Amino acid sequence: MASVGTSSFTLTTKSNTTVTVDVSSSTTYRAKSSGASLADVTVGAHVAVAGSTSGSTVQATSVLIGLPSGGPWGGGANGAAGGPGGA
Repeated sequence: MASVGTSSFTLTTKSNTTVTVDVSSSTTYRAKSSGASLADVTVGAHVAVAGSTSGSTVQATSVLIGLPSGGPWGGGANGAAGGPGGA
Protein backbone atom coordinates (compact mmCIF):
# COMPACT_ATOMS: atom_id res chain seq x y z
CA MET A 1 0.00 0.00 0.00
CA ALA A 2 1.59 3.25 -1.09
CA SER A 3 -0.98 5.85 -0.02
CA VAL A 4 -4.55 6.11 1.28
CA GLY A 5 -7.03 8.93 0.71
CA THR A 6 -10.70 9.47 1.54
CA SER A 7 -12.13 7.79 -1.57
CA SER A 8 -9.18 5.92 -3.05
CA PHE A 9 -5.86 4.31 -2.31
CA THR A 10 -2.78 3.60 -4.36
CA LEU A 11 -0.76 0.44 -4.27
CA THR A 12 2.26 -0.97 -6.00
CA THR A 13 2.00 -4.49 -7.32
CA LYS A 14 4.77 -7.04 -6.98
CA SER A 15 5.68 -6.24 -10.60
CA ASN A 16 6.16 -2.57 -9.58
CA THR A 17 3.03 -1.32 -11.35
CA THR A 18 1.14 1.48 -9.61
CA VAL A 19 -2.61 0.90 -9.33
CA THR A 20 -5.22 3.37 -8.09
CA VAL A 21 -8.19 1.80 -6.32
CA ASP A 22 -11.33 3.93 -6.18
CA VAL A 23 -13.84 3.06 -3.44
CA SER A 24 -17.43 4.12 -2.86
CA SER A 25 -20.10 3.77 -0.20
CA SER A 26 -21.03 0.40 -1.76
CA THR A 27 -17.49 -1.03 -1.51
CA THR A 28 -17.33 -3.86 1.03
CA TYR A 29 -14.32 -4.58 3.22
CA ARG A 30 -13.24 -7.86 4.82
CA ALA A 31 -10.49 -8.47 7.34
CA LYS A 32 -9.71 -10.91 10.13
CA SER A 33 -11.55 -8.59 12.51
CA SER A 34 -15.21 -7.78 11.95
CA GLY A 35 -16.40 -4.34 10.93
CA ALA A 36 -13.57 -3.54 8.51
CA SER A 37 -13.64 -0.24 6.63
CA LEU A 38 -11.42 2.01 4.54
CA ALA A 39 -9.86 3.15 7.83
CA ASP A 40 -8.33 -0.35 8.10
CA VAL A 41 -6.50 0.12 4.78
CA THR A 42 -3.15 1.52 5.87
CA VAL A 43 0.17 2.23 4.19
CA GLY A 44 2.11 -1.04 4.09
CA ALA A 45 -1.00 -3.25 4.42
CA HIS A 46 -1.52 -6.22 2.13
CA VAL A 47 -4.83 -6.12 0.27
CA ALA A 48 -6.68 -7.90 -2.49
CA VAL A 49 -9.18 -5.98 -4.58
CA ALA A 50 -12.13 -7.14 -6.66
CA GLY A 51 -13.88 -4.80 -9.07
CA SER A 52 -13.86 -3.44 -12.57
CA THR A 53 -10.57 -2.35 -14.11
CA SER A 54 -9.92 0.45 -16.55
CA GLY A 55 -6.25 0.98 -17.33
CA SER A 56 -4.42 1.25 -14.03
CA THR A 57 -7.56 2.08 -12.00
CA VAL A 58 -9.86 -0.36 -10.24
CA GLN A 59 -13.38 0.60 -9.13
CA ALA A 60 -13.48 -1.63 -6.06
CA THR A 61 -16.53 -3.65 -5.16
CA SER A 62 -14.67 -5.57 -2.46
CA VAL A 63 -11.41 -5.09 -0.55
CA LEU A 64 -9.82 -7.91 1.43
CA ILE A 65 -7.41 -6.58 4.05
CA GLY A 66 -4.48 -8.43 5.58
CA LEU A 67 -3.82 -11.09 2.98
CA PRO A 68 -0.21 -11.97 2.22
CA SER A 69 1.08 -10.51 -1.02
CA GLY A 70 0.84 -12.69 -4.08
CA GLY A 71 -1.82 -11.55 -6.55
CA PRO A 72 -1.17 -9.03 -9.28
CA TRP A 73 -3.19 -6.31 -7.53
CA GLY A 74 -1.13 -6.46 -4.38
CA GLY A 75 -2.66 -9.41 -2.60
CA GLY A 76 -4.38 -12.73 -2.86
CA ALA A 77 -2.85 -16.07 -3.58
CA ASN A 78 -3.57 -17.87 -6.85
CA GLY A 79 -7.30 -18.31 -7.06
CA ALA A 80 -8.07 -15.50 -4.62
CA ALA A 81 -9.37 -12.07 -5.50
CA GLY A 82 -6.62 -9.98 -6.96
CA GLY A 83 -6.42 -10.26 -10.72
CA PRO A 84 -5.90 -12.89 -13.39
CA GLY A 85 -5.02 -15.54 -10.81
CA GLY A 86 -8.42 -15.16 -9.29
CA ALA A 87 -10.25 -11.95 -10.20
